[in-house]
Amino acid sequence: MTPKTSPKELNPDSTVSANDSIVAAATPTGESAIGVVRVSGPLCIVLTKNALGIPYPTPRKACLTKYRDINDVVVDEVIFLFFEAGKSYTGEASLEISSHGNPLIIKKIIEDLIARGCRLAEPGEFTRRAFLSERLDLTQAESVANLIRARCDGALEAARLQLRGSLGRKVRTLQSCLLDLQANLEAYIDFPEEDLPPETSNGPISTLSELIQEVVHLCGTVDYGRLLDVGARCLIVGAPNAGKSSLFNALCGEDRAIVSEEDGTTRDYLSSHIELGPFSVELIDTAGLREGATNIEYLGIEKTLELAEEADYFLYVLDTALPS
Repeated sequence: MTPKTSPKELNPDSTVSANDSIVAAATPTGESAIGVVRVSGPLCIVLTKNALGIPYPTPRKACLTKYRDINDVVVDEVIFLFFEAGKSYTGEASLEISSHGNPLIIKKIIEDLIARGCRLAEPGEFTRRAFLSERLDLTQAESVANLIRARCDGALEAARLQLRGSLGRKVRTLQSCLLDLQANLEAYIDFPEEDLPPETSNGPISTLSELIQEVVHLCGTVDYGRLLDVGARCLIVGAPNAGKSSLFNALCGEDRAIVSEEDGTTRDYLSSHIELGPFSVELIDTAGLREGATNIEYLGIEKTLELAEEADYFLYVLDTALPS
């Protein structure tokens, strides 16, 4: 078996309280056909009886019922799913309550659950509990956020692979190899009289070199992962009235930037994300660069130079009507 870093080793003081139940909306704020409220913790079985009127819910079976608040007033007709401890996302008993997607209904359900003893979950706390319950390893927990905010196909696929544990397995393999190497070295040092295999002149150098190459390769994927995660930043630059804003609008597929024949129309930057193959690209339309700019134009040029420090690519626009 490969070694595994446990949540306790990373933070010995981290525990999941046996009497702590958390609640949060699982769908974004705003009107929709359906809104989902998620609960995790030991109160779930009590809530199915008192709020949903089902004392013995069948795990993982959708059930249509009425949600009644603490004053026995019907809030909405809902569908809920109950997950028993050990077989849920967090590893605890969990509830998913699907109501009509009116924000007022969602608010009333959450406020009622808090009145019944739950507390509002902190950001990312459901995934943190899944990690502390060893339902996910650290790399998988990190991939959840990446999967949620992915903006392109490449980012989605990378997050899916990480969520399936590919990076965690790779790290554990390297860790296991390093621990085996350490154990062999200690055996030769502490027990030289034992019947151990003969030592070689290179010792563990070749194995260490391979480990270092693997780690360097993993570190080399950081920049690629950042490009998938936040997208490549491409600055559209050039002289005033060269057509930067027209090109920006054409690439975005909408009229985002004001286009005029007057020089210096763009004085602040505009940005928009587009998909380019499997990647997300942030296009940034900037103020034109020229000497003798007015005071307000100069502020825009300064901003362009600031953005240039963080850009991954530049798209330089030339006016072909002008003499070369």
